Amino acid sequence: MDIVIEPAWKVSLIYGMPCAIYHQLPAAYYLDSRFSDDYESAVLHAINGGGQNMSRAMLTGALVGAQVGLEGIPRRFITGLRDSQRYLALASEIEQLAVRQKPI
Repeated sequence: MDIVIEPAWKVSLIYGMPCAIYHQLPAAYYLDSRFSDDYESAVLHAINGGGQNMSRAMLTGALVGAQVGLEGIPRRFITGLRDSQRYLALASEIEQLAVRQKPI
């Protein structure tokens, strides 16, 4: 990555704070590439950017979460959710389906 934005949460000021997808995706992609192995930092920088931080954090969390897997997401982020056990079961099902799929 050649461009570094410091602090990383200022990515929202560069790409825009509104909820339009063309503002959200570049910011989420930047945070994903910057924190590809650090779920908590990626999501917290997405939130701290202000504006439409919930949608930016959701997109960032989905991208980084897909890379780090369930074990890379801090447990306290999961156990505090209502119906957390149901979500963990769904994540496990998705993982099993992905493992059974063969690459094209």
